[in-house]
Amino acid sequence: MNDIIQTMESADLCKCGSGEGEVFICNPRPHWFFTGCPKGAHKFYCTVCEIHHRQHVRNLWIHNENKRIQHEFEMVKKDFYCIEQQVSKLVADYYQLIEIFDQAFKNQEKALMKIVEQVSELKVELETYCTRTFQALSIDGKLPKHIEEIDPVYNKFKNASLRLQDYQKESHFILWKHYKEVILQVDQEEVLGLQNEDQINMFYILKEQKIMCFIEEIATGQLPSELSVLSDKRPIKKINQEALVKLNQIGGAFTPKRAVEIDYIRSHIERVTSDIKHREEQQRVNHSLSQYQQIIEYQQGQIEFLKAELGKVLQI
Repeated sequence: MNDIIQTMESADLCKCGSGEGEVFICNPRPHWFFTGCPKGAHKFYCTVCEIHHRQHVRNLWIHNENKRIQHEFEMVKKDFYCIEQQVSKLVADYYQLIEIFDQAFKNQEKALMKIVEQVSELKVELETYCTRTFQALSIDGKLPKHIEEIDPVYNKFKNASLRLQDYQKESHFILWKHYKEVILQVDQEEVLGLQNEDQINMFYILKEQKIMCFIEEIATGQLPSELSVLSDKRPIKKINQEALVKLNQIGGAFTPKRAVEIDYIRSHIERVTSDIKHREEQQRVNHSLSQYQQIIEYQQGQIEFLKAELGKVLQI
């Protein structure tokens, strides 16, 4: 009720000269824009105009249309913010990995960080528009009268949300969508040098998914209908072993081109196998060193304790 009163109090005076505020919209067209009244009357009019039938009989409360426009805009705003939040989380979790992945693109306009920059700029633009323009118009019930100014902004962010809707998904799906064509070209040594288990494991998941796609395409002539590796919770070692088994099961005579492709995939599987063995060995060494360090610290503690006890005895 309060917002209705505020809308009426801030309403512009009707052009009919009655001194009453505009509260109706004449002949609204669905969605955003409004056509002119067949009788040539005003698009926005007051209760006096309505009583005397000086307007087209089809009318709409400005207050209700103001709420509808506000709701539609807020839905688009919400969708865009969901995308922005997921993109921000992705960068926070995998920034170093994304930097390495982006280097695989010859055309840097395709880099994921370019998308991140675009989303960030759009967010600032949206927040600025809402703060400086939309909120005040909404509170005063003036959205319908400024719809031709609002509509381009609404369409811009609605289209942006549709174009970027895949970036609302989980991180591994976003990274797969963006890097599936270049994942096997990524510098593996640089990734392993990150010393970050989550980022290294993400790299292996994406690489294994690409390997599985290649194997499926070679074996059946079609890409897999499901991206099973992306949601596979098994250790990478198990997934990689399964990939090798599937590759070895491919039979038949191969053309020289097909033979080269199989050797290429096998080399990537073997590289993952080698890396995993090296990492497992390094983990065993680190574990042994950690245990040894704990033993040394315990022994040092015992020595200090005995020194303290001996000092007490000597004082007596």
